[in-house]
Amino acid sequence: MGLELNPVARSRTLLILLALLASALFAGCTTPASPPHEVTVTTEDLRFQAPATVEAGWNTITLDNQGDDLHHLQLIQLADGKEVEDLFAEMSPAGVPPSWASEYGGPNAAMPGSSSRATVWLDPGTYVLADFIPDRNGTPHAMQGMVSGLDPYSAYMGPDSFRQIEASLDQEHSQHGAHRP
Repeated sequence: MGLELNPVARSRTLLILLALLASALFAGCTTPASPPHEVTVTTEDLRFQAPATVEAGWNTITLDNQGDDLHHLQLIQLADGKEVEDLFAEMSPAGVPPSWASEYGGPNAAMPGSSSRATVWLDPGTYVLADFIPDRNGTPHAMQGMVSGLDPYSAYMGPDSFRQIEASLDQEHSQHGAHRP
């Protein structure tokens, strides 16, 4: 005497078993995520050499310390309409950023002649790169000008994409005698 299931229960059980089998079969069939964008920031003499823009998304940032002091890189995202100057004008004396600025981490400190890396997700917007390690007198490097701006943009509609689209439209319109407003 076995377990007898009514037709509805049998169909439901069969569907559940098929769904489990399908999920097990397709679990390893996902497309791998694209690798992070590689970004190198070089430090030297209390300044960053960094690109002005990077693609939004996953970025592996390498801090290459070519200076004589210990340096690190802190990423801080600014609210829309805020600039680097606003950040330092409103930062507390203890180095706490204002509420409209979000700390995003970054590469750990790198000894002179070495490097460190961090992989971070960057949304489109405006970021500040800053080094808050103090000098021998206790003044943070950022307060001595070791800051830089960074603007991640969408890989599909970044500034260059808009320029290319606009140039393409201009060329197409001029070939057909049309003028853009």
